[in-house]
Amino acid sequence: MSAPKDRILAAASEIFARSSVYSVTLDEIVAAAETTKMALYRHYEGRDGLVVNWLSSVAEKSEERWDWLAGQYASDPVAQIMGWTRFMATRLPSPTSRGCPFVNTAAELPSQDHPAWPVIRKHRQAVQQHIERLCRQAGFADAERLARGILYVVDGAQSNASGLSAEVVAADMVHMVKLLVGETASAT
Repeated sequence: MSAPKDRILAAASEIFARSSVYSVTLDEIVAAAETTKMALYRHYEGRDGLVVNWLSSVAEKSEERWDWLAGQYASDPVAQIMGWTRFMATRLPSPTSRGCPFVNTAAELPSQDHPAWPVIRKHRQAVQQHIERLCRQAGFADAERLARGILYVVDGAQSNASGLSAEVVAADMVHMVKLLVGETASAT
């Protein structure tokens, strides 16, 4: 059995993926982690600290994904963008997932002073920088605007998937990013 700190974060990650971070009680998290509240408070600064650590771990996995995409499609920046887009299509809201943890948590936070905001901003900025860098490598004009446009499509898909068919929204999202990249490519 893993250490309590790891079990707590793993349990919180699984629960936060399905539920609002503020609808879950700490009792539910420690029960799922098979530990105590004392252990939770020993390793995390309550719910807010746990949310920050959870989002930080998700951001680390995101960076690993970008590294993996770079390895898979080393000389093809458009394939890296499309690989990320297809991955994001698999992360749209579903019965077992609420979609993007950063978008969902940002919507739930009581104020911009919450300690999770710096993690959310840093992650969002990193994603935009990855896409922008790939757009530049592909030779696209106005790479910064194109990167923002791709993020707008992905964010819009994430916010609409729960009210529509996630499969249809995912297919549309991938198609729209292809159109953005294709239109930009033909314009340069």
